[in-house]
Amino acid sequence: MVPSMHILKVTILLISLMWRMPLYTQDEAVVLQYHTSISLKKDRLVEKEEILLQINHPSADHFAEFQIEYESGDEMKIIDAQTVDASGERVRSLKKNDIITRSAFSDVSFYDEGMIEEFEMKWHTYPYQVILVYERTRERFMTLVNWYPFYYLDVPVQSANLTLSLPKDLEIKQNFDSAFVYVKKQLGDEIIQTWNMDNITVMKNQAMSPPIIESVPSVQVVPLWFHFGIAGSHKSWESYGQWQWNMNLGRDDLTLAEQRRIDQLLSGVTDEEQKVRLLYKYMQQNTRYINISMDVGGLQPHLASYVCENKYGDWPDLSKGIIHGRIG
Repeated sequence: MVPSMHILKVTILLISLMWRMPLYTQDEAVVLQYHTSISLKKDRLVEKEEILLQINHPSADHFAEFQIEYESGDEMKIIDAQTVDASGERVRSLKKNDIITRSAFSDVSFYDEGMIEEFEMKWHTYPYQVILVYERTRERFMTLVNWYPFYYLDVPVQSANLTLSLPKDLEIKQNFDSAFVYVKKQLGDEIIQTWNMDNITVMKNQAMSPPIIESVPSVQVVPLWFHFGIAGSHKSWESYGQWQWNMNLGRDDLTLAEQRRIDQLLSGVTDEEQKVRLLYKYMQQNTRYINISMDVGGLQPHLASYVCENKYGDWPDLSKGIIHGRIG
């Protein structure tokens, strides 16, 4: 976990901010710097995060507990993690045996490919700062950027920055809030885009308001063309819908036994709404919802015959398999 020369320079720069600690004691915790850099290298998406976090009070220690999510097929690398006290002295450095690697269990999935690197960098005197740098490389992706200028939604940020480096001939669609300071330039065969925002305050939940994440400024970038399971396009809602339709083609192969049961259930019923009600009740009584998310799971249903034989599936499996299979 020895930092590269670039990271070492960044780390030295961040540690120099120790002299400014008294300026930030009004908040229990504050992210002093949050930098994300994303690049596309040989069809692999490389995402690098650099965070300088200051903890001012014991009540904010939980923000020094980190859970970094990735998928089992990703390459995950923690480049640097250390804790510095108020005098500027490094008091903790992350060691390999400090990290717990576990499955990202979810209350909606029986199994998925999500993984978590889990560790903590707490200290017992205040204020203290945590420096964290890590890199995640994805081989499978549909989006390039889905970025918010917060590392934690409930912690203010002094300075947030996103840098995106892409081949100049790559066609993309993007959307971002006008509140960002935006710069675009070409460097050789790459287009470099940056988004900056400073002094970001925490937004408070209000009764009957939409989720905070929907009100936070963000940057969204997708490739015009992608391959996820099969080739698809973000060019329009129609092209994206066609990709989803093609993902479903040929998946509604009900077994003959199941076809007979369903045909008997719907015999003599002409009202489409009543057909759906009968099928819905039949599914409730004969199948279980279980989400097993692997590969393109969740975006492509299992074969209907698989659901018939095993009596479980997630929502695309259950709806596509029987309802589409018998009433279209």
